[in-house]
Amino acid sequence: MVRHSVAQEGIDGCLPQELANLFSAPSMGFIEERLRLFSRPVLARLGDPAPLPFPRDSDPDVIRSAFADEFPDLGEPLEQVLDHLGRHALPYCSNKRARRYFAQMDVPPADLSVFSGLLIRAMAQDPIAYSSSRSGTFIEKQVSQWLSELIFPGVAAAGGVMTSGGTQSNFQALLLLRNLAFKALGIDVSRLGLQEALRASGKRDIAFLVSPVAHQSIFTALRFLGLGDRSASVVAVDEDEQIAASDLREKLASARDTGVLVAGVVLTACTTGCGAVDPLEEAIEAADEFGVPVHVDAAHGGMLLFSRRHGQRLTGIEKATTVTFDPHKILGLNQSLGFLALRDTSLLNAMGKVELQYYCREREPDLGDWTIDNSRSLNSLGAWILMRSIGRRGYEGIVDHVMALSETFRERIRDHARFRILCDAPMNVVAFGLVGPLEEKNDRTQALLNGVLAGGEFAISRYCRRSGEVLLRAVFVNPASTIEDVHALADRLIDVAETLNGRSGNSTADAIPTANVA
Repeated sequence: MVRHSVAQEGIDGCLPQELANLFSAPSMGFIEERLRLFSRPVLARLGDPAPLPFPRDSDPDVIRSAFADEFPDLGEPLEQVLDHLGRHALPYCSNKRARRYFAQMDVPPADLSVFSGLLIRAMAQDPIAYSSSRSGTFIEKQVSQWLSELIFPGVAAAGGVMTSGGTQSNFQALLLLRNLAFKALGIDVSRLGLQEALRASGKRDIAFLVSPVAHQSIFTALRFLGLGDRSASVVAVDEDEQIAASDLREKLASARDTGVLVAGVVLTACTTGCGAVDPLEEAIEAADEFGVPVHVDAAHGGMLLFSRRHGQRLTGIEKATTVTFDPHKILGLNQSLGFLALRDTSLLNAMGKVELQYYCREREPDLGDWTIDNSRSLNSLGAWILMRSIGRRGYEGIVDHVMALSETFRERIRDHARFRILCDAPMNVVAFGLVGPLEEKNDRTQALLNGVLAGGEFAISRYCRRSGEVLLRAVFVNPASTIEDVHALADRLIDVAETLNGRSGNSTADAIPTANVA
């Protein structure tokens, strides 16, 4: 019988065997028995044929009380630990593998990703340093090559670096563009510091041109870089929340004429709010005219590049200087794995990292100078396994499928007089709301959301616009979702909307209004 407790007091010059067994198994049977205990909840999670997207009756006070006990002095039996998890944690987890989970951009993890995670942790490789990983370094480099070729086809100098996700990718991109802007003037900002570098440049200020609806990680990065909120020169957007190229040109010209150092233009390929894609080709052309590099946040929208049908929506992205792409947004991976792609990999030499004094370089190149991290797990192995197993054409089928789900939903909502769609562009994120005056419809939008979520069958989310308008948002990312699931969601929305309208007595003040607008 395998013992699963490490509850032993006292260490007399020798580690208790129960503790040593955690790091050096006494037998294969010991490991198999412990793995069996973990496999039960994993199989139950993955094998649920009809999971609900959100748990019911998830009172935060009840959950909190289950995790309020003190750190135990003695270890507990593993069976007891996992039983506590099974009773107090797993029942309250949202399930992104549910076919009718349409709430967020997070792709449900493929079973291969879940099993890859076990292998990643068992291998315990750090791909950043060849001396710590050997083959892991080359696995990560191959995934980087595959992804950079997808974004910058035929560009020999293209490459990139893995990150923890879109937030880190965006931060690293803006850090590089800031450093490169000063380097072009012969100034090493990493050595001098920002204040002295700006003084030496002779420029009045430094700025990035950004959309007001860019991901918050862009604005956070500017704060972390010491540039502050004032460095975000906001470019006007149109009614679909896409950057207006004409205003971008005007702001580039104004910055040049007033002595502002523009370190970069930031564009978005699929905003988190409504799926807007900036006019990449036109905007990059404008930036090129002023010699300003462009970063494209395509953390989610980059998935279109797998599709021959939909990839043309991102025409121009191959001319960007840097691109954020999240493998965990489309490849079927568990978080977290991001990717920063560069049209010229040598630009990563501007990172400005301080070299590790204790580290002796091997003959083989490593990734230490190119990444913000100094060590990390080989999460890229999950991408490598999935990309080899599914293939480019397989991912094309997945992208075309989720886009077809989105198109079907748009058609249903567009055809109903009580709804309007924000940004009717081809992406798998659909933001929609009720027609009518803002002061009347936000409460009704919340009531509509509550009505849809009440049955527990569907999960959608909200998008709060800068204007104060509240919209609903459906995101189609699950390859297992079907056209029937989409029609069921649309039916539910329409039924709830009609019910709410009926309750109002159809008065002009309370009714959900109708209009012949998209």
